[in-house]
Amino acid sequence: MKKQWRMPFAAIAASILLVCNAGDLSPLSVTVSGNDISVGAAAGVLDDTSALYLVWDTSDHGDDLADWPAENRIAYSGSPAVSSAAATYTLDKSSVPDGAYMRVLATSNVRLIDGYVKLGASQYVNTGVKDTAAYGFEIRYRPTSTKTGNNYASLMGGVRDKFTVGMNNSNYDKYYIRYGAGTEVGNPAYVLPNKTDPHTVGISGAKLYLDGEQLTTKPDGTSALGSMSGTLGRVGVDILLGVTWDSTAYASGTLNGNYCHAEWYYAALLDNSGAALANLVPALRGDAASPEAVFYDTVSGTCIANAGTGTLAYSGSTTNTVACAAGASDAIYNGRVATWTGGGDTSDATDPDNWSITYCGAAVADAIPADGTKIAGCTLAADADWSAIAQTNCEITGTIELAGHSLTVGGLAGTGTITDSTGGGELHVSVGSGLSVTNDGIALTGSLKLVKEGAGTLVGAMTGQTYTGGTLVSAGRAKCAVADSPWGAALSLVTIADGATFDWAGAFTQTGSAYNFALAGSGTDGNGALVSTGLQNTWNVSTIADMELLGDARIGGYGGWGFSNVNGSWTAHALTMNGHTLSISLKGNGSYNTGMFAFRGVTTSGSGTIAFVDAMSSRVFPSFFGSASDLSSATLDFGEGYLLNLDNESYLPTVGTYIDRRTGNAFDVTSSKRSYAITVLDSFKPMATNLVRTVVLGDATHLSPVLDLSALDGPFVVPSANYSIGMASGAMVQVRLGDRKVSGRTPIVTWAGEKPEWVDALRIANGDADRQYGIVVKDDGIYAVTGLVISVR
Repeated sequence: MKKQWRMPFAAIAASILLVCNAGDLSPLSVTVSGNDISVGAAAGVLDDTSALYLVWDTSDHGDDLADWPAENRIAYSGSPAVSSAAATYTLDKSSVPDGAYMRVLATSNVRLIDGYVKLGASQYVNTGVKDTAAYGFEIRYRPTSTKTGNNYASLMGGVRDKFTVGMNNSNYDKYYIRYGAGTEVGNPAYVLPNKTDPHTVGISGAKLYLDGEQLTTKPDGTSALGSMSGTLGRVGVDILLGVTWDSTAYASGTLNGNYCHAEWYYAALLDNSGAALANLVPALRGDAASPEAVFYDTVSGTCIANAGTGTLAYSGSTTNTVACAAGASDAIYNGRVATWTGGGDTSDATDPDNWSITYCGAAVADAIPADGTKIAGCTLAADADWSAIAQTNCEITGTIELAGHSLTVGGLAGTGTITDSTGGGELHVSVGSGLSVTNDGIALTGSLKLVKEGAGTLVGAMTGQTYTGGTLVSAGRAKCAVADSPWGAALSLVTIADGATFDWAGAFTQTGSAYNFALAGSGTDGNGALVSTGLQNTWNVSTIADMELLGDARIGGYGGWGFSNVNGSWTAHALTMNGHTLSISLKGNGSYNTGMFAFRGVTTSGSGTIAFVDAMSSRVFPSFFGSASDLSSATLDFGEGYLLNLDNESYLPTVGTYIDRRTGNAFDVTSSKRSYAITVLDSFKPMATNLVRTVVLGDATHLSPVLDLSALDGPFVVPSANYSIGMASGAMVQVRLGDRKVSGRTPIVTWAGEKPEWVDALRIANGDADRQYGIVVKDDGIYAVTGLVISVR
């Protein structure tokens, strides 16, 4: 089967449109004074092919020029200067109606070509890519020449200080593709099928392809290549399109000006992971009457013009004549900018004395709440309540400095920054019932504390938040939309109040951010104070670092997370119980990864219970792995439906009390792991008559472990072929029966088949001080005998 390795032109063209519309270049800065709008452009944002517009309408249409009415545009008179330095341009807004939404947009008149760019004599183009990262190519071209003979197309350049893809002069009279990277000109070469049609040359995984077919033999067909020989180019030099040389000038590495003719359809350059470093496709820029031919890079969003001598020519029709956004300003909206002064009633966000308001540069004696008002930079002089401002009305664009005070808002629209450089400052986000507020643009920094209030939902959708004061979810729901630090710096404290919910929503990864948690309660809907309503089909993810129970608490939703990765490290975890119960109720989709709740090196402090309850689907796995967990201060309570996973003999957990409520499946792990045991220091209490997990009772310092059979009404059955009850050296197991009625004719512990060898090693004693019975071991079981018992063994 022939292997194909190609990148169709159509696929590249689609990505170009996406890059253009995204506006990769640096944004413009806009200030308004009366009717003058000053537009500051950073160095390299605009050039003489750019156009600058002021656009307006009754609503905001975003940063794509095509979405704004063509009749509502004011163009900058003239072309922006060609300069590497920053520059400022002025637009007149006198004809813009009052109350209009406005934006300043810059465009770059780059148009795609449904054809090719042709390099003439003595031309070459520097791609701007170094060969140190290059791993592969996909190149579509047709070689041409004004001179016959002595030319071939070289994929692996031989010039000493360049790495080239282009025309090469040598002692051949046809066009070839060289497969090696040697320095001599006489390397074996492949003859192109013809020089009339364009051809696709590719390198992928050190294999050479011609028109989609892997070349596996040398040109004479005598021996297999297997893979490309030599290295890809010269180390640390630029990749050039169209460099030339000849055999006489080769020794000095000089360029030859006569043999560099080719039609380039596209060139894709890939790094060692297969990702595109550059996708160069033919394009035109500048005035339509006399355009300049260029290569457009869909990765960087920039144009590469001729870097050699001469002029690039083109052939073909344009397929996209819509100007693409090169840099878009912040929206001017209706021109209202409000600065907080705190001069009025700080509890009333509509009090005019709290604000200094301007409209397109002119002062306005008005309260803040008009639609489209932008809140500029300010420093709080006192606690402030802005919750009366609807979240759709205002946009935060400057830094807001809390200065140790509390600010309450109803939304987080905008692209500004809220910070606290003093300490003690709190940002309260109040979201009403049934509402949802998403923060995807406001940077929260400094030592501020984020407090989520109200019954609605706050969505953390901005990565890289750095605030260090922690997060309090006092009511409603806090929901993740990204994995990388949406709730402050990694390992910050997230406190979940009783009745509130923190929802991972499946937004966690192995390299994401783990947080410390303090929590209580069962959440907004009873399904958990800490949940994941989204499924992430992975494992070992960053979620919980350390946890403290502030009361009885519940964890719920989909599995696939837990105490596992901590921001890329295998750090141990602390679980502070404080005498409370942590109930865990999970569901999965049937796989180990998505159904597990991880315990990797968890150590408990304080008494309490970890209870797996109400299994919501099959194949849900409390999983112990990575390093041993010490739960010796706590009780581990397994409910029906959970399948325990002990991953490695070195990572086996130790618990204080182990309660097993499961009735059925003794095969919750592979047979090779059935000997892996839970060490129980204090008491093992089965709630069903069959043993479903090997346990070891006691350790070197816990020599009186308890086998509590009080909950059973029949014999406790040990499947001798699979699981067993072990005992620490020197320990004596105490059997407790509680209020059970027992008969000397019926064993309290029995087994299938012959008596297992480990039974004779058990040291068993009566563990109920208020009852008179003895313990007798026989071949078919262990019995409790009432009446006078002098000796057991």
